[in-house]
Parts: sequence; C-alpha cells; structure tokens
Amino acid sequence: MKKLSVIFLSFLMFTRLFAAQGVQWGQTSLRTVSTKWFDIIYPKVSSAVAKKLYDNVDSIYEEVAELYGMEPEVRMPVVITPEVEIYNAYWSSGYYNHIVIYDTAISDNMAVFSDDLLSTFRHEVTHAFTYNLKRGIWKALSKVIGDAFTASGFCITQGWAEGATLTSESSNGEGRLNDEYSMQMIRQAKIENKFPSYSDIQGEADHLPSGSYYYFNGAFNEYLQKN
Repeated sequence: MKKLSVIFLSFLMFTRLFAAQGVQWGQTSLRTVSTKWFDIIYPKVSSAVAKKLYDNVDSIYEEVAELYGMEPEVRMPVVITPEVEIYNAYWSSGYYNHIVIYDTAISDNMAVFSDDLLSTFRHEVTHAFTYNLKRGIWKALSKVIGDAFTASGFCITQGWAEGATLTSESSNGEGRLNDEYSMQMIRQAKIENKFPSYSDIQGEADHLPSGSYYYFNGAFNEYLQKN
C-alpha cells in the first residue's frame, strides 16, 4: 500500500509538471510562434488570438518597461488555451516565468476595455515585469535557482501586486480604475463610512464583496503614483 501511494503521488507530481497545470489538456498539434520577447503556444482553434498577440506583445511589454523606467529583459512563453470556460489570465513564475490566457468569452467584470485581449495581456505582463525586478545577489541567485526565486515573492502581498497592475491597465484612460461600475465599491465605502483597513484588502476574502483587493489597492497605487 505504501509503494502504491508513492507511485500515485509521483504520478500526480510529474503530470502537473508536464501538463502545465492541465491548461492544454485534450489539445493536439500545438503550435508555437516567437517574437523578440515571447514564445506564443496555442492550438489551431486559437490561431486568431495568437496572431493578435504576435502583432502586439512586444510593444506592450516595452511600454510597461518604460512606465517603470527599466529595460525589458525576460523572455517567457505565453500559452493560449480554449479549455477553460471562464475568461481570465494569469502570470506565474513556477516552474518558470509564463503567462496563460483563456481563450473564451469575456466576463462582465473584465469588460472595461476597448480591446479585452490586449489589455488583459498588459495586466499579466505587468505582473511578470514587477515580480522580476531584481538586482545584485537576487538576480545572480535566480539565474542559478530559477525564476521563482525572487525577493518580491517574499514581501509583495496579493493586493499590492494587483493594485500595481490596475494602474498599468488603466494608464491609457480605460481599465477598472476608469470604470464607474468597478469604482462604486470604493464610493460606497466612503458613503457608509466603512472604509476597510489596510490589512483587510491584501488578498482574497471569504465573504462578499469579492475582488475588493483589486479596487482599493488599485486606487491607492494610483494615488501614490500621482502624488
């Protein structure tokens, strides 16, 4: 029984490693196109999305780098999958830097852009850029140990990270910080004199309203950058 448990756990570990969290489960004939900074991996059904990203990802990455006064330097894959039915995307450094985009219909809370796909990518590439800001010993160690080894991973809360990306996605006049519906949560907190404390908005809550850490931290980041 002990041997079977070890075999089963090993199978799960290696399945997760090679299936990349299952985002391309069931897909065949995956294709790859490369830009200066990205390798875009996609199935045939997502060819139109891949083409749009191919034409724009480098310029978006370079815009974000310019926003922070830094030079872009990290290459990474961008995986497009139609296997998830809820629109979203994410960046992760485990086991290496990569971005995943779900190729499906836009959800209501993300429908705040004239171009949902590119603005969503900008949001995620801002995560990739800010989490990979490294100097000195941190930069040297990450080259040896891997992308996930970063000082920001030890000290940046989820709320602070999402707040920074909201200012990035909203810097051109669109995005959630320029959306009346999205910002109503903050207005209502002021009206009811129930503004949350800093510790209340640093991650997912187990009660409604959900997503508050996006909006409050986004507004706070925008205030800091402007003042």
